[in-house]
Amino acid sequence: CNENELAFKTLVRKKSITVSPDLISNILKIDRPKIPENSIVFPYSSKEQALEMTTVIQRICIGSVPWENEKSKIAHIDLTPMYRMINRIVACNLHPRWHTAEIGYDTAQLLYAIVEREVIIDLPLYIFSHVREASTVEDCGPCLPIPILISTILKHSGVEFQHNDSFIYPMSPMGVGTLNKSVGAILGVKRVKRVKQPAAVRQVMGSQAGTS
Repeated sequence: CNENELAFKTLVRKKSITVSPDLISNILKIDRPKIPENSIVFPYSSKEQALEMTTVIQRICIGSVPWENEKSKIAHIDLTPMYRMINRIVACNLHPRWHTAEIGYDTAQLLYAIVEREVIIDLPLYIFSHVREASTVEDCGPCLPIPILISTILKHSGVEFQHNDSFIYPMSPMGVGTLNKSVGAILGVKRVKRVKQPAAVRQVMGSQAGTS
């Protein structure tokens, strides 16, 4: 399909499926935003609307991070504390089997748009663009973007799952424990685990304390 088209058709097990941002909006129960005239919407309709990556990097990263082209990546550890936390949330929802990820061009622009830029974010369109991109790549590696959503789209469209299908289940959702660990890592807090002492050692230490 044309990269600017807002729908594409695919055939899965003899079932024709039309994937669109509206379909994703319906499945996820996320309303698409109403766009006032002359508004800037993310994902951007053109590269001219996006900020220069050098500007984005200056705001989301700690120190100077090299950026060569749109295939470059930013390490999660190079993000500022606030953007690390936001990246964990975004990565957990886009790729449910991970709670962190390297940052590519689109994700960097998204993180910046969430926090600092006054733009309208069309989340169903953003998710659709990732699904569409995966549909045009012959070998996308061992992981599809948003795999649970893709499976849900297939089920919603009437594709039958077979008994020998292999399912990979996601990690548990991010909870208080994950967020606390993230905050600790961000603040540089070193948590030292208490080592359980053998009974013989505890007995010796207890006797020494009694004789002191």
